[in-house]
Amino acid sequence: MAVPTPNKDDQYKSCDLTYVLDAVKSLVPVLEKGNTVIVESTIAPRTTEDFVKPLIEEAGFEIGKDIFLVHCPERVLPGKILHELKYNNRIIGGVTSACTEAGKKNL
Repeated sequence: MAVPTPNKDDQYKSCDLTYVLDAVKSLVPVLEKGNTVIVESTIAPRTTEDFVKPLIEEAGFEIGKDIFLVHCPERVLPGKILHELKYNNRIIGGVTSACTEAGKKNL
């Protein structure tokens, strides 16, 4: 899942999570046990744990058992996207170790 995270017009220029949360809400009805959800959007630390995870759990899924939730931030430079998609290493972080392993298999 890769959606925009524009900055808010607040004193901190914090991320507006509206697109991320709306995307998760649209995914939840079609999720099946065993799916891996990978968030590639630029988000602050703990966003996956504090905002995305609860939306999936509210649908009755157990993270790390039913659904595997991972953050893998986009890492490309404008003008070098094709080169970087092929040669860049990816950083991933799963909500649980099982999530991390599932994420590694999907990237």
